[in-house]
Amino acid sequence: MSEVSTSQNSRKVTKKIEAVETPEGAGATVRRSIGSGGLNRLDPFLMLDHFNLTPGSGFPDHPHRGQATVTYMLEGSVQHEDSAGHKGTIGAGDLQWMIAGRGSKSDPARR
Repeated sequence: MSEVSTSQNSRKVTKKIEAVETPEGAGATVRRSIGSGGLNRLDPFLMLDHFNLTPGSGFPDHPHRGQATVTYMLEGSVQHEDSAGHKGTIGAGDLQWMIAGRGSKSDPARR
């Protein structure tokens, strides 16, 4: 039986960024780390958000042209609809990966 070798190399933390909490959309709260003043250029990433929605809150239609977005729900659920009429619910433990072309808009909301 062969043994699996693992590397024990450690890396040093060179910079710590606190996520900035801000109201955004319609009643939503967003904590943004990538895309904030501390990490505004981390190519290829535009933003890294942790958001909290209460019933009835959400984000108005907004463009995603030329972007890929990944949404991973830790708890609860959110309904998502895009400008092409595609709808769905993302529940706790679900992951949505959207690759948007020109003219794509989305409207995620907790309902």
